[in-house]
Amino acid sequence: TCPYLVITIAVEKFGVLSFDTAIITYFLVFTDYGFNLTATRLVSINRSNNDKVSEIFSSVITLKMALFFASFIVLSLLILIVPKFQEYSFVYLINFGMVLGQVIFPIWFFQGIEKMKIISILNVSSKILFTIGVFILVKKENDFYIVPMLSSLGSLLVGVISLFIIRLKYNIRFNFQSLGKLIFYLKDGWHIFISNISVTLYTTFTVTLLGLFTNNTIVGVYS
Repeated sequence: TCPYLVITIAVEKFGVLSFDTAIITYFLVFTDYGFNLTATRLVSINRSNNDKVSEIFSSVITLKMALFFASFIVLSLLILIVPKFQEYSFVYLINFGMVLGQVIFPIWFFQGIEKMKIISILNVSSKILFTIGVFILVKKENDFYIVPMLSSLGSLLVGVISLFIIRLKYNIRFNFQSLGKLIFYLKDGWHIFISNISVTLYTTFTVTLLGLFTNNTIVGVYS
């Protein structure tokens, strides 16, 4: 889709989307924290204990939702304070749906119980629908906002479907957990989070710097 988008929405708008993606990536890593590895391990170890798996599921979802709301506050402050974020604020807000979609999509649960087929079907279906949507709906430069809208809708749809599958097929229930348990799971993912955020910084920081100190066209050309 990248060559098609560059031609259709022009380099400047492609730069807007690239900068937006770089910013959203930070929030994706932040809300993911380190649970895709630590929670996967815990679910795998306790897969025969439904109550324990429900505890892990509930704790991780609670923490990820807390990180999501913290991220939304940060994004809102950026839009209010930083002029760069104000011109296309609606794009950042639309694309932020991807963050919520990732939060409610417990890929770590399916990895832990070794049921990757479900993840594959959901992810591939989402990507196919996104690609088709881009070619059908994005026809001119002003349609650039449709791209993050499709990404967010696809992510949210996959997340909602996965939650229904977990509840109906695996009988995993959400229960509010004690503060002590939440702190335990938060500490358990800390070192993985530091590793993940470090990788993200050196892979996306160039686009972020260009976006802050140059213009959207330059970001588009670089991307």
